[in-house]
Amino acid sequence: MRSPTEVAYLAALSLTLSIVEAGLPQAIPFLRIGLANLVLLWALERLCAKDYLALAALKWFLSCLVSGILISPYALVSLSGNAASALAMLLVHKVAGNRLSLYSVSALGAWMSALAQMGATSLIISSTVMRLLPFMLVFNTAAGLVTAFIALRLEPARDVRVEGVREKGRTGWASLILFLVAILALALTDGIATLAICFALALLSCHMAGRRIRPVPYIIAMVGIIVFSLLAPSGRVLWLFVTEGALREGLSKALRLSAMVALSQTMTASVSFSSLILGEALAINASLSALFSRTEGSIRKRLTEVLSCRTIVLVQGDRRGTTAPVTVITLAITLLAIISRLCIV
Repeated sequence: MRSPTEVAYLAALSLTLSIVEAGLPQAIPFLRIGLANLVLLWALERLCAKDYLALAALKWFLSCLVSGILISPYALVSLSGNAASALAMLLVHKVAGNRLSLYSVSALGAWMSALAQMGATSLIISSTVMRLLPFMLVFNTAAGLVTAFIALRLEPARDVRVEGVREKGRTGWASLILFLVAILALALTDGIATLAICFALALLSCHMAGRRIRPVPYIIAMVGIIVFSLLAPSGRVLWLFVTEGALREGLSKALRLSAMVALSQTMTASVSFSSLILGEALAINASLSALFSRTEGSIRKRLTEVLSCRTIVLVQGDRRGTTAPVTVITLAITLLAIISRLCIV
């Protein structure tokens, strides 16, 4: 398998593993073992440094694309953790080689990921988030050890052959730029009323794009942001530990970040990336996910079937494209945010 295709295959496999894990029971919201990180452990022996870093970047991009946070601040949190983990594991593997066990390498990557993600989150939400760092280090260490345990017992097939013609298309750069401008406009907006309207419009655009809206993650994230903001008192006291300044800041951050996520999810349901290596990875992932779905038996048996597959027949995805209503709503959000900012100034 040529190098670009192998990178696309491993990235697609990471996305498939992420989708599989998303369907498993979750004890604590937003905390997962991270089965997608298995590919980074497997790739240490399979790829050169350049291709390994390309895989890490593609893995991050695909994860953010499918989860709908690609152009939201949460993507920066994911990027910081993914980059720190990949660089740390690659460096220690190149320096120490087989003198360090895969458990040690995986645990180190998990530690670096926790440190980087908590640091990025503290910059976006509040410095009080760093109080969770000890818990995150413990959880990530355990997750890293579990990931290494699985990686040593399962391994994807080598010399995988990809068959079928991937449909070529044009990447929607104009639509992508429009969404990025809208996100930038939201980042510069502070008014709670304006942000609430923008959030409602963003949810509407998400619905118009055909993306299913899941209210629970929004509610959990917004409540968490407000609570962490209240831990840093500011302004007059409204009730017990609730201060006016901290509450307004928490509401602004919660609405802004939620609107960005909704716009990001709209973008992922609208913009095509078929002309890039991303398109190849997405097509391979569609085939692997279909294989996992039609295989009967336990999760391990189905995963083993996916990992042992040596011939992948591409399955073409279905992307609606950016519709006129979505474009109009995105433009309305952009103009509303800009006008609100100009009025404040």
